[in-house]
Amino acid sequence: MKVIHFSALDTGGAGIAAYRYHKLMQEMGFDSKLYVSNKTIEDDSIIKIHIPISKSNTIKQKVKNIIRNTLFKFLPEIELNETNPMFCFYNFNECKSEGLIPDLLSQIDTEGISFVFIHWLGGFLNSYDIKKIYEKTGAKFLFAMMDLEPITGGCHYPWICNKYETNCLNCPALSNYNNLLAHNQLMTKATNYAYLNADIFSSALYDLEFAKKSIIKFKKYYQLYYPIDDTIFVPSKIKTIKNEITLFANVNTVEDPRKGFNYLLLILLKIDRLLTHKVKFLCLSNEKYSGYNFKNIQFEEFAFCQNVNDLVSLYQKTDIFLCASIEDSAPMMLQEALLCGVPAITFDVGIGKQFIEDGKQGYVVPRYDVDSFAEKLLTMIENCPDSIETSEQIHNHMVSICGKKAVSNQLNTILLN
Repeated sequence: MKVIHFSALDTGGAGIAAYRYHKLMQEMGFDSKLYVSNKTIEDDSIIKIHIPISKSNTIKQKVKNIIRNTLFKFLPEIELNETNPMFCFYNFNECKSEGLIPDLLSQIDTEGISFVFIHWLGGFLNSYDIKKIYEKTGAKFLFAMMDLEPITGGCHYPWICNKYETNCLNCPALSNYNNLLAHNQLMTKATNYAYLNADIFSSALYDLEFAKKSIIKFKKYYQLYYPIDDTIFVPSKIKTIKNEITLFANVNTVEDPRKGFNYLLLILLKIDRLLTHKVKFLCLSNEKYSGYNFKNIQFEEFAFCQNVNDLVSLYQKTDIFLCASIEDSAPMMLQEALLCGVPAITFDVGIGKQFIEDGKQGYVVPRYDVDSFAEKLLTMIENCPDSIETSEQIHNHMVSICGKKAVSNQLNTILLN
């Protein structure tokens, strides 16, 4: 059977997830292709879509930029509400009924397509483009929830806002004169996706509960784990005696409130003066932590991982993985760390509770509860609880839940029903 996937990227968290789904389906015997707007991986089955740039639009934008720089925000264009930057509102062109790529169908192989997977788009395609593909192929459509954008009027993480359940009017992410944009986009998507009779899936049951409340309805809602190679993401075979505990976290971005840097910083400060063991924290940059005079935690920088082996090596050096995200659809790094046999502590978002049995593979603590997080971390560092499983046990636990074979079985159940 032929399958095509659409993803804005083939890199980054969402792009890697799309690529992994695509490659797993090839291994399962499907004729699969991945279409992207930005290609970085040398793989003939990944095809870059050419996105034409109108010369008149380019000139217009340059003129607008010049005027904007001199007259400051006098132009009637879409503005994010700068008092609410956390809503992550990225999509602005959902209502363009001609679609975003006029010649899209001529760039893709639509012959004999059975399934179409829509991954993280980030403005790559809109629902009218997707509708065209459906009308051409008649294929079954499945939307991947890499975040909540498929069920909202444009934001990727709505936080406490639940306007996507009804109308997205007066969107808190947009300035006042754009407050109909999210509403119009929500209704456009609701109409076009209903026409598709599509299904939706997420790795996290957490996200599916939001999806079921949205005015954008899907035929079926599936839980499907990220396909991560459990023969690559494995515990280290080399056992070394260490005189320090190594920590690693999914937080490298200070500016993104979702990733919880400020919570992580508070947690580390809370335990620092109480530690009797040496602790090393792996980070891309120690500049974020240098102004706080840590006494017992040493920060060690590492270079950005250029390939999967570098990433696995990093996990294998880690004794405890910290997931400080306070709004997340996974994160995939938590799944990767656990597959590498690393016990983890996470706030109760995303996939944490689906993988971690408290006291065995780590701990799940209530979202925002810095004190509980710090308490569990201190306990793991200082006391090494006997209940925490070995790295091999954690890996085997994860393989049984979300190993490639388990995910293949999930996919077969969804596609071959």
